[in-house]
Amino acid sequence: MKIKLVVQFFVLVLIVWMTGETDVAASAPPSTEPTLRLGTQMHSSTIRRVSSDASGRYILTCSEDKTARLWDGETGDLVRIFRVPSEKGDEGKLYACALSPDGKTAAVGGFTGYKYSGRIVIYLFNTFTGEMIQRLTGLENVVFDIEFYSNHLFAAALGGKNGIRVFKKTGSRFVQCNKDTDYGGRTYNLAFDTDGRLASVAFDGYIRLYDAEFNLIKKKKTTGGDKPYSLAFSPDNTKLAVGYGDTATLDVLDASSLELLYRPDNKDADTPGLQLNKLSFGTDGCLYGGGLYDQSIEGQQWFLIRKWLDSGRGKFLDFKAAGNTVMDIKTFGKGLVMMAGSRPDMALFKPSGDRVFYKTGEMMNFGNKERFDFFTVSPDGGRITFKPTGAEPLTFSIADRALKPFSKKFESFRESSAALNITDWKNTDSPKLNGHPLNFLDRDEICRSVDIGADGTLLVGTAWSIYALDKQGRQKWRAQVPGETWAVNIAPNNKVAVALHDGGEIRWYRMTDGSLLLSLFVHPDRKRWILSTPQGYYDSSPGADSLMGWQINKSSEQAASFYPMSRFRSLYYRPDVVVNMIKYGDAGEALAAVDRGKKQKPVSIAKMVPPEVVILSPENNTVVSSDTIHVKYRIDTPSGEAVTGIKVMVDGRPLDRQRGIKRVKKGDVVEIDVPVPPRDSTLSIIAENRYAASEPTKVRLKWSGPDQFILKPKLYVLAMGSSVYENEDLRLDYPAKDAQDFAAVLRQQKGGIYRDVEVKLLNNPSRDDLMDGLEWLERQTTALDVAAVFLAGHGETDRNGNYYYLPVDTDIDSIKRTGVPYSAIKDTITGLPGKVLFFLDTCHSGNVMGARRGSSGDLNKVANDLSSAENGVVVFTSSSGTQYSLENHTWGNGAFTKAVVEGLSGQADYHRDKKISISELTLFVAERVKELTQGQQTPTTCKPETIADFPIVVIR
Repeated sequence: MKIKLVVQFFVLVLIVWMTGETDVAASAPPSTEPTLRLGTQMHSSTIRRVSSDASGRYILTCSEDKTARLWDGETGDLVRIFRVPSEKGDEGKLYACALSPDGKTAAVGGFTGYKYSGRIVIYLFNTFTGEMIQRLTGLENVVFDIEFYSNHLFAAALGGKNGIRVFKKTGSRFVQCNKDTDYGGRTYNLAFDTDGRLASVAFDGYIRLYDAEFNLIKKKKTTGGDKPYSLAFSPDNTKLAVGYGDTATLDVLDASSLELLYRPDNKDADTPGLQLNKLSFGTDGCLYGGGLYDQSIEGQQWFLIRKWLDSGRGKFLDFKAAGNTVMDIKTFGKGLVMMAGSRPDMALFKPSGDRVFYKTGEMMNFGNKERFDFFTVSPDGGRITFKPTGAEPLTFSIADRALKPFSKKFESFRESSAALNITDWKNTDSPKLNGHPLNFLDRDEICRSVDIGADGTLLVGTAWSIYALDKQGRQKWRAQVPGETWAVNIAPNNKVAVALHDGGEIRWYRMTDGSLLLSLFVHPDRKRWILSTPQGYYDSSPGADSLMGWQINKSSEQAASFYPMSRFRSLYYRPDVVVNMIKYGDAGEALAAVDRGKKQKPVSIAKMVPPEVVILSPENNTVVSSDTIHVKYRIDTPSGEAVTGIKVMVDGRPLDRQRGIKRVKKGDVVEIDVPVPPRDSTLSIIAENRYAASEPTKVRLKWSGPDQFILKPKLYVLAMGSSVYENEDLRLDYPAKDAQDFAAVLRQQKGGIYRDVEVKLLNNPSRDDLMDGLEWLERQTTALDVAAVFLAGHGETDRNGNYYYLPVDTDIDSIKRTGVPYSAIKDTITGLPGKVLFFLDTCHSGNVMGARRGSSGDLNKVANDLSSAENGVVVFTSSSGTQYSLENHTWGNGAFTKAVVEGLSGQADYHRDKKISISELTLFVAERVKELTQGQQTPTTCKPETIADFPIVVIR
């Protein structure tokens, strides 16, 4: 079955379910319990609509993932996420969105607000601050489309037979000013022309035309099909293009009489299931169409957009657009085309079909035919193998905290055993047990996966649930799931089951009652992963603890807040708890076992949430010509915790420890003057309480002042390597040489990208030497400079989770007194005003393929902490999880250092531009270390979101 047919089926089920008018329900306030959600930059479910402001400065998308997202129309960068109040199930799913012409207001709707009022709600947001500014209540059914005519007028299309509504701004608020409920079917699309006329199409088979005063001036039955689905006005207001949900016909009508003028050529897209039923006229006089039309291009299936010349009468050009169904098309500017897709994906195209940018969902897809062959589970449930669609299979181990290439299979699912046989289950609603129908599924619920446990328990996975049945087919328990359950597998010990879900989530369930134990999310880059418990305890690879987080509703009249799990790292980063969840099957027992009776007063997520910064001015993309900009901001404290610190950062680095910034408070508003460089830059503000720091609130600044002479930065290198330990059991071969080689390759950059390079090389440093080196770096580095810190040798994490670097005079039995605590290193490098690069080549001890360094140092925690936005350090680590960092006489270095030195010497110049950037060095080091260690070591790089990629060295 093609993926698109699965999507079509789901959409049809959704449509059928929504055809009737919703009933009034008792109102209830939104739940304020924190809910775990994905925190990726891109949408995680079907994108239903796309919109832009009049100038195309911003693009707005909305999704069934219950968010709307604002993108920079030039670069495609994410500007802001709007989160509506939502609950489990359908509440909060967004099917419609629109930007006002000036880009200041975003309107979103869908299955929204019903749980709280018994009616559907349209939410309005201030696009600059992200705040919800109004709710439009009382709508009788779901909202399928919203379209602005002006900054003061928009219309909405409703499901059922509820027609359309028009809203007009009076003063500072929108009010409903008109409606038409004389409709016989749901309404999917509206369109305004430039004179204010409004047209609509509905599944009652009619197209309706209203004048600028909202008087119905024409109602005509369509001839191309019975279910008109989309429509668009031509730029000159003379034509209306109509697409259909039940046929592949396309009509272009006279925009006044609604008579048929002509039908565009729909060659190869002329059958239902392949139709181009989303239409938009471009300002270039062309007609654009997309939908379910796909072709194989260079071995990959692409869903296409068709461009017809001469308003649809002329020849056409097809270009690849989406990885699945094209859900919406809009145009602006000189023929630019926006696309929203169900993959999920979104893109902006030039009139030629060339991409300006393309973004796709950051999750793995498990709905492939090979999923059953490669989804296997180890006897204890702690290791799994799985195969994402279009990618090589992988192995994940909870105990090893490692994601690796697939090596061997464990136990596969079973659809039959000695006495039990499940048949007719694949993609049906009528599975059978030993030939007898099983009647436990809900209406329209489709079976996707099954397994039989050692004790005869049957598991059945669907889009909505996982069911456990006994040998007679009677339900034992039912677990709610986040999406299609593409595969289920009961561990041979019969204690846990593992499931692959739509949206890229892998879950472990307790077999006794279906309780959720663990959730794993693996990023498609195959490097980042996060594994969490429902209570919030988590483990993650470097750079991954922002991939999931907590959404907290405030009220029905406020936007929901989202806090990445990284914000709660100090208390909830607990690999020791996570690794014991399978063993104990309960978070409380796992916590008690690893804390050994310690009595720690639990702190709720709601109590820990950080302050929230709202920048009131300047606006995003403000043009500046002065070296100082006046900033106004406000800080909200949803947890009630006092603000303990505020960081103002430019391009991800602190403003010289905040010296010289004077704050003037006027009511709730704080005003400051911030120095900015004579170039494009990004201003960020971060607020902290005693538990956590906020996500950075950012605005981009565009420099328009005179070109100024910019002094080249100076590079300060602090390189330290410990080999000859006083404790002979700790001695290593190459850390000191690693530090020498690292320093040598950077010394060569004097006169290149840097005006000067100063190096402090510490071979086999004592604790005092190392502390002196940190003080030297702190004294020397200015805001114009770059600091590179290299640390090789042993690392150790004590039983309380505190990391120490071990200088050569360390007494392993008195590590707190003789080791160098991570906190001392962190305090120095995070306070440096310039850019900071931190290279850490320490980890576990041992002796395979040469020596292994360190002893249980948790580099994941160090990397995630230093690279968080409030600390602003770019971190390169030699390995991740419980891996060893390897050295070998053949290499003459540690594997990581050898790769770094080779990369900085020129081998990482992938772009062939004589520059080595962070991203290029990251790629080279990852591939080179993999080659050297035969995949046993995985280096990582973590870069704060507030710091753009930049060149580290130039090749001369």
